Formats: sequence, C-alpha cells, structure tokens
Amino acid sequence: MPRLFLAVASSAILALVSGCQSHVDPHPVAEATWVGSAACVECHAAQFEGWTGSHHDRAMQAATPETVLGDFSGVELTSGGATSRFHRTGDDFTVRTRGPSGRLEEYRVDYTFGVEPLQQYLVSFPGGRLQSLPFARDARP
Repeated sequence: MPRLFLAVASSAILALVSGCQSHVDPHPVAEATWVGSAACVECHAAQFEGWTGSHHDRAMQAATPETVLGDFSGVELTSGGATSRFHRTGDDFTVRTRGPSGRLEEYRVDYTFGVEPLQQYLVSFPGGRLQSLPFARDARP
C-alpha cells in the first residue's frame, strides 16, 4: 500500500509541476511603445483637430529654430552669482551655466517645454534624464 501511495503522489506532483511549467499566458502583455498622436486620429478626429496646434500639442517639442522662442543670440543673464550665456550655433541652442558641480558647463538644449507665457528648456543628463534649466523665457511684457 505505501508503494501505491508513493506512486500516485509522485504522479500527481509530476503532473502539477509539468502543468505549471508549460502554462502560457493566453493574454501576454506587449511591451509599451510610443505610437504618436497620429494613432488617435482615426477614432477621435474632432478632438485631434481641436488639439492640433494647441499649447498641449506643443507642450514639449524638439529644440529647433521654429520651436525655441527665447533669445539665443549671446544674451547673458546673471543670477545667484553666476552669469549664464545663451547662444546658437546653426540649429543647435546651447546654454553655458552653472552645473551640479558648481562650475560653468555647456549644455545643449534638446527640448522646449511650454509655449506661452513661459517656455523652459530641457537638457539631457546621464542615464536618459531630462533636466529643465533654472530659467524660463517669459513672453509677458
């Protein structure tokens, strides 16, 4: 009798383990990817039309001559004991300002954040982090 019990118990355990190992999720979750705003148009045409060109649409954009609204013609700003310089070389916008080390460093503006009345500038830091500079362009008089 003990041998029969062990045989049945062993078979049950083997079946249970095999079933767990061969279990495949019938609804696997796909890795999230960026699809862009164009993916919304087909089902939400009216909303897309109202959103296009709005401040929300333009909230974060790649820094280009068309999207950067601030003066990058060599303008200098002194704040907190440091003088920062905004300049442009071709289509690149850069700011020389105090970095985390406390020393003046050169940062390339990668993105704009906001449009009006304020526009901030985002630069890339190690590890894929975007950091806003401690100043903003203010369009108000």
